[in-house]
Amino acid sequence: MSDSSPFPISSLPDPDFSLLKKSWVFQRYQSLCAFSSPFPFPDSEKEKKKHQRRLSFSETLDGRIPLKGVSSFQIHGVLNAISWGILMPLGAIIARYLRTFKSADPAWFYLHASCQFSAYVIGVAGWATGLQLGQKSKGVMYASHRNIGIALFCLASLQAFALFLRPKKDHKYRIYWNVYHHLVGYAVIVLSIINVFKGLDILDPHKKWRTAYITVISILGGIAVVLEVITWAIVLRRRSGQST
Repeated sequence: MSDSSPFPISSLPDPDFSLLKKSWVFQRYQSLCAFSSPFPFPDSEKEKKKHQRRLSFSETLDGRIPLKGVSSFQIHGVLNAISWGILMPLGAIIARYLRTFKSADPAWFYLHASCQFSAYVIGVAGWATGLQLGQKSKGVMYASHRNIGIALFCLASLQAFALFLRPKKDHKYRIYWNVYHHLVGYAVIVLSIINVFKGLDILDPHKKWRTAYITVISILGGIAVVLEVITWAIVLRRRSGQST
């Protein structure tokens, strides 16, 4: 059949999809489809909000959108991961192991206090952004993540104010204060790490960010194990020297 139209199809050039593939809309659609599973678009409003949050978080961390586009979700996650998830355990390691060395006294105390104070200040900022997000996200609630966050804030605040009530080293109640301080401190660290992973589950960023945090925590844990062995070796050597 002959082509009798005034604009024959055979005279049109082949379509060029290169410009379309380079367009921001197409890349955004690709990213959206890559994050949604098994369907390209989530159905419920809750899934849509989580989906948009996941996409925005991953794009920001990977540099696909400018830093000025960082949302409260990213700020909340980064602040809490650094404070509760990294600085708190690091401060505990400093306090437990550096004080074993007599030459580190009183430097270990100031390092420990500085690290924990920084973690507390940054953590409170992250906690405040979490409250703000809760007010903005009506109908979206992550109960366990929120409750652990509130518990962390209360316990950390209790630790901070308890420093003003710390008895002197030779006081008869100092041992009870030490027990309280250690128990609450370790509880804060355990809850912090748990809540960081809960936050990662909520934001659901690229796998490399979870891997990066696991790597940091593993390194801190490895350092703690090595220092624990060294500490016990020093303590046993001192005890054997005193007994002889």
